[in-house]
Amino acid sequence: MRRTDGLLAFFPEESDEPATLSGSCANIHTRERPLASAACTIIEVTSRHRGEWERVSNLSDLNMGTSRTVATDTQHVLLQVENVAKSFGGLQAVQNCSMQVRSGTITGLIGPNGAGKTTLFNLISGFYAPDAGSIVFQGKRIDGLPPHRIFHHGLCRTFQVPKELKQMTVLENLMLVPAGQAGERMGTAWLIPWRVRRQEQEAYDKALDVLEFVSLAHLRDEYAANLSTGQKKLLELARAMMTDPRLIMLDEPGAGVNPTLLDSLMRQIERLVAERGITVLLIEHNMAVVMGLCDPVIVMSNGEKLAEGTPAEIQRNEQVLAAYLGGQNR
Repeated sequence: MRRTDGLLAFFPEESDEPATLSGSCANIHTRERPLASAACTIIEVTSRHRGEWERVSNLSDLNMGTSRTVATDTQHVLLQVENVAKSFGGLQAVQNCSMQVRSGTITGLIGPNGAGKTTLFNLISGFYAPDAGSIVFQGKRIDGLPPHRIFHHGLCRTFQVPKELKQMTVLENLMLVPAGQAGERMGTAWLIPWRVRRQEQEAYDKALDVLEFVSLAHLRDEYAANLSTGQKKLLELARAMMTDPRLIMLDEPGAGVNPTLLDSLMRQIERLVAERGITVLLIEHNMAVVMGLCDPVIVMSNGEKLAEGTPAEIQRNEQVLAAYLGGQNR
């Protein structure tokens, strides 16, 4: 864990391999939103790591949130991945993968375990350099750049396992995020203390606003280590918001979160797009979350993009059903 230009844990200049966590949340009860299809195809997602089945059947009976954001021709392409490839020795983790994320959408990235989803996330965020292909964000190529450089372009990510600063309060976790704070330099703190006080007050006010937005204001003075998994996921989202990003990449935000907090997390993600204008790209194994929150949905299999479309289209796609029901080895 280190600080680089005010960024904590999200983008260290020299990072260890990010930890991973497999998990799922089923039987969630969320807000009222009937889906268009009255009886959607059953999608059974098998995971050799968890040895369990996630089932989404009759999605019209699920109560989901407010209307999801739909990509239109007027929404410009924020992120463009073109023919990206990455191998590890003899293992081809990602091959000839192309996709795009449009501004103002919640784009879901799904696929069986070992499909290459997290590797693609690591390529986009700079933890890995691609062997081939290009990654363009806001019209600028970012493939091969280190994570802290990509962060300053307005792209931020979270991990499957929250990386909170355990011995600091929730409020302090947020106040440390803004880059270039004058109080980080001893000389500035002694010579122009008024600048330090002004910046600290600005960070304090912004942190309180963000905590209110994600419904964690009542825990502002609690140590981060004492939060539940769901609350830590909300804290990760809040820390990302402190950077004023254009795109937030969420790696399995629902993993290990209880149904009540999962509902709250989904609401905050929807509000993030609708009220703050931040675009979201997320990996998720919980099909109820994906089908109720994301549009479009991109499916990966064997390191390639298998399909892309609306949730209803993905549920009817024979190739997608075969990829899930047939399983996949990592």
